[in-house]
Amino acid sequence: MLKTGHKSKTSSPNASMRGIRVVLRKELADYFNSLRFLLLMGIILATSVLAAYSGIANMRELSAGTDGEYAFLLLFTNAGGSVPSVVSFLSFLGPVVGLVLGFDSINGERARGSLSRVLSQPIYRDTVINAKFLAGVGVISIIMTCLWLGIMGMGILLTGLVPTASELVRMVLFLAVTILHIALWLAVSILFSIVFRQSSTSSLCSIGVWIFMSIFVGVISTGAAGFFHPVTGSSSEAVLYANERLAYLITRISPSVLYGEAVNILLNPMIRTIGPITSLQLDGMVSGFLPLRESLLLIWPHVVGIIAAGTACFAAAYIIFSRQEIRA
Repeated sequence: MLKTGHKSKTSSPNASMRGIRVVLRKELADYFNSLRFLLLMGIILATSVLAAYSGIANMRELSAGTDGEYAFLLLFTNAGGSVPSVVSFLSFLGPVVGLVLGFDSINGERARGSLSRVLSQPIYRDTVINAKFLAGVGVISIIMTCLWLGIMGMGILLTGLVPTASELVRMVLFLAVTILHIALWLAVSILFSIVFRQSSTSSLCSIGVWIFMSIFVGVISTGAAGFFHPVTGSSSEAVLYANERLAYLITRISPSVLYGEAVNILLNPMIRTIGPITSLQLDGMVSGFLPLRESLLLIWPHVVGIIAAGTACFAAAYIIFSRQEIRA
């Protein structure tokens, strides 16, 4: 955990850990007893289970082309009709969970006057901010794990398929990356709840950042690529590659893009490369399933980027909160 620069109210590490446990239990109790948690849990479970159920219909047909290998992973990536896949739903709704859980974590307590009362006890600020973030991550982990187990159980019951060891490892990694991605947006919402005094302002700013990263980054990347490498009907392959490459690099700043690519590579072993490639690179490429180790080599920059962005947001929130004046 990060440590503040001010003098602590207690010099005992055990007392510090007890303070974190006390605040953590209080935050978890607040989450589990709130209507917000029940609504989030219900929406996420309902939409994701619907997506999984609709994808099961043509799941066997798609698995026939792979000789049944890695067929269980289609439960998360297969879209049925007009209903998106589970991965698509989580790419859209996952950040909303993180934003809703944290947009009023600090300014809400400040407005109620409970923050100053907590800090008047032998509990100092790093305990509060660390416990709030850990409680949010714990709630996210519970929601996503319940969803993950529910979809797997439904798939086993309705299809009769049982995941292999390799499939199970890939699905566990998918769950871990999903929790990391949502935790990033939790850190963003906590940061805005510290910067702004009003919960409405922090929620609007959090949603604005999410919309920008999810939608407008793609628009900006396309426009920038067209400006620096304009493409016409007679453009060479080198110009087309440069255009797509620049657009690809710009979209790397979006955590949603990083998450979408990472989980698709994990759940679809047929994906052997990411980003634009030339016809020379494509020539001679052998089709087949990519081993787990190779898939991890493809996604490790994505995971590192998500962790780095979440750490930077939480560190900024930590520093700002440590320097703020808390009035009774």
